[in-house]
Amino acid sequence: MELFIITLEMMALTFIIGFVVAGVIKLIARSADSLELYSTKKVQMQRLARMKRQRERTLKALIEKIESMDKVEIVNHYYSEGQGASDFDLMDYYYPRTARLRKGIKKKLELDGDETPEAKVKEILKETKKNKH
Repeated sequence: MELFIITLEMMALTFIIGFVVAGVIKLIARSADSLELYSTKKVQMQRLARMKRQRERTLKALIEKIESMDKVEIVNHYYSEGQGASDFDLMDYYYPRTARLRKGIKKKLELDGDETPEAKVKEILKETKKNKH
């Protein structure tokens, strides 16, 4: 019977040690997670602080510009006529080289009105191929 009680005591002690070890491991894992979270948050907070400072500088510069303008200048600035439609289209954005070539061809065709457009386009394309090589 004494051996049985000693065995139960050892089992209880092992059980308690297991819980203690599991708790220590959990504390280590939580501290590592919190350190990682802290460093991540620190980087994000620094980035947000930089953005906030830049926004404040921009706002301050804009306010100074508006304060330095006369009321008439402000009204004229906001209600003046626009610059007009842009010649920049999607072809210019996605295919800038092709768009430049197309505009160059259009310009040359407008300048020389004596030939047929097809012949002039073929001639221009031959010239551009020669210039590339």
